[in-house]
Amino acid sequence: MCLGALGTDTGGSIRIPAACCGVTGLKPTYGLISRAGILPLSWSLDHAGPLARTVEDCALLLEALAGHDARDPDSVEVPLLNYTAALADGRAPEDAVRGTRIGIPTTFFFNDLDSDIEAAVQEAIAVFERLGASVREVTLPLELDADFFTTCYRAIQRPEASLYHHEMGWASARADRYTPATRASIELGATIPASVYIHGQRMRQAFTAQMRDLFGEVDALITPTILIPAPRIDALDEPITIDGRAEGKGYALLRNCYPFDITGQPALSLPCGFTRDGLPIGLQLAANHFNEATLLRLGHAWQRVTDWHTRQPGQPGQ
Repeated sequence: MCLGALGTDTGGSIRIPAACCGVTGLKPTYGLISRAGILPLSWSLDHAGPLARTVEDCALLLEALAGHDARDPDSVEVPLLNYTAALADGRAPEDAVRGTRIGIPTTFFFNDLDSDIEAAVQEAIAVFERLGASVREVTLPLELDADFFTTCYRAIQRPEASLYHHEMGWASARADRYTPATRASIELGATIPASVYIHGQRMRQAFTAQMRDLFGEVDALITPTILIPAPRIDALDEPITIDGRAEGKGYALLRNCYPFDITGQPALSLPCGFTRDGLPIGLQLAANHFNEATLLRLGHAWQRVTDWHTRQPGQPGQ
């Protein structure tokens, strides 16, 4: 429909649509792209970033979007890179990837994974190995289970969302314009005690420090972007078993994405195949803060030796 677009990502809303639609989506480091003028969901977790057909196009968009903006209090002042140069067009894909340390988490990200998605991601990992990456399994610093999602992510996101909508007066004056689920979430956020919110923020800080240390051992992580094929909208609330608990399919979309919103580290979703029903599959690469160049280099090399980003969902033979 267009050459490029912008998205906002609080729990995965750049990478999830990228994975579901077979395009490339980049959630940059927290604060690298200004959020001025964007309706907030959660000040602590909101990111803005590009979606496009290719990593190269995302790099071009990032080149235009990145930079400090005094209108956004969380905008950061850092030396900006030449993101298109990071693509390493002048080098063969093997030269761009060789020696890069890629970690494969042994837990969480691959749990309860759809079999078609798992097969496609394992093949993607094999491609990076053939290109010369040093691939090894890594252990996450803590157990990212459904309880962590509630006590850290939701404990931050819901109160911040509720506060904004109540401060704007919309939650009361325009209550009938919200969907029932959205209105219920906003009202639930208003009931969360300050102590729970503060505890969630402390968990966020501790987890971020631990993940930063993990990226001292590897240059990038590879995971599936989402656990399940893109669901129908009317099936989002259908329960499935994740981490031993019955969860809605909405959580299955968020689960592999939200950890990098908590840490603020950059993450990239790439098309990496199709399910047997012709639905797109997303591959997620994540790196340490402000290491977008690593993601762009690896993602571009991948797209130079594969053609998934050129294919359309649902075509015969896919």
